[in-house]
Amino acid sequence: MSKFASTLKKSAIATLVAAAAVTALGTIPAHADTGSSMASLAYGEVGNGPCGTPGGYWSHNRSQSNSCNGNGGQSHAWCADFVGWIWSHYDVAHMSTLTDGAASLYDYGQAYGTLHSTPKPGDAVVFDYSDHYAEHVALVTAFDGTTMTVVGGNEGHGSGHTQGIVQRESTTSWSVGSTPWSRQRISGYISPVLNSDDSATPAAAGMTHLAGGDLDANGTRDVLATDATSGDLYLYPGSGTMNANGTLGNRVKIGSGWNSMTNVTVGDYNGDGKADVLATESAAGDLYLYPGSGGANGMNTLGARVKIGAGWSGMHDVTRMDVNKDGKADVVAVETSSGNLYAYPGTGTLNGMSTLGARVQIGAGWNAMNSLVTPGDMNSDGINDLVAKDETGNLFVYPGTGTLGGMNTLGARTQIGTGWKSMTDLVGADLNGDGKGDIAAVQASPGATGTFFAYPGAGAINGNNTLGARVQIGTGW
Repeated sequence: MSKFASTLKKSAIATLVAAAAVTALGTIPAHADTGSSMASLAYGEVGNGPCGTPGGYWSHNRSQSNSCNGNGGQSHAWCADFVGWIWSHYDVAHMSTLTDGAASLYDYGQAYGTLHSTPKPGDAVVFDYSDHYAEHVALVTAFDGTTMTVVGGNEGHGSGHTQGIVQRESTTSWSVGSTPWSRQRISGYISPVLNSDDSATPAAAGMTHLAGGDLDANGTRDVLATDATSGDLYLYPGSGTMNANGTLGNRVKIGSGWNSMTNVTVGDYNGDGKADVLATESAAGDLYLYPGSGGANGMNTLGARVKIGAGWSGMHDVTRMDVNKDGKADVVAVETSSGNLYAYPGTGTLNGMSTLGARVQIGAGWNAMNSLVTPGDMNSDGINDLVAKDETGNLFVYPGTGTLGGMNTLGARTQIGTGWKSMTDLVGADLNGDGKGDIAAVQASPGATGTFFAYPGAGAINGNNTLGARVQIGTGW
């Protein structure tokens, strides 16, 4: 059986033929820095399913479908969608010619003179092309003259992933016509055509994966963040006041190597009264709990991690919320393959894979939402509420009912803001200590550091007046 799924719907599968050697045809290849940036973007998606980013792998400027939009909640074959999604982050020309079929990448190379025989980062590598049909396509992420590394979507079916995941593979069999993986013959490499020399979207900068909680146990809410460049984890102690640059104190480094972790959230999950940290290891998809020490103790702030879940690469926008008002921190997250919102009730004890109880579906259609946060109590009823931003930049609050009641766990949403598309890395916490949930967010251009703003909660869900005037609390974020 093929290692990959077929990537083009077809009633009769064409007979596969050995691809002839391909030579360069006056190419306009992506520059090296662009290819490296594409590779970094692809590596960050490893382990994800077809809805690994909110809304799936697609963009509005090309003729490809959303990788999440399969019939009955099942994804269509989406390897071409993944490569197209990577290219769409850069100033690549002729994107509208790409379709859901892997063959469209090969046809692109023939049409625009970028089909060649030696891999470069950023290239599409097409397998078993014949008469406008191809078996698979992936993105070349590295080549040292001997070993080629690729990242591809819609792979891994043999490992029990029914809809496929993003996988990273390496091989020394990279020549056109060779077969590095079972029944997958390399037909050629296709470079994207760039509209300009200055086209690469810079890598992430500043602080990412923000989360809020009282990690130093002094009664004020702190902010946790990862430096996108170094991977170091920092604690910014809260002052308990929303006082411009005095809102947060001097940061303390409490971890390293955290650029491999995503979905960071803070809450007391072991019932000892001290805030802990949950995070997903991107590559393996395992969920870990890092028990808090109750103080800002440098690299000893967090204890040795404990694995409490598996398969979490298929979940996004993980956040803490006391859904059932039992005083124990629960987890709320969106399943990328289905768009369903689930609550995982906390047991209040650190008990390995039993730390969280059986999940309960509490929503549907949540792939259109991102940046889920729990500021706390937004409407002064003593119950945690949930805030989320959609892909167009609208901000909504979903009031909690205080019971884990399936699809009735959250009340009807209310829009509380517009124009939030430029706001990233939302964090929810009572930053000014008034018992009302606040929101903070970074406003930044892609690849640049940004300005950190806090929006004080009014204590009532009142449309656009739910949040007060924002206060700048940091720069260089």
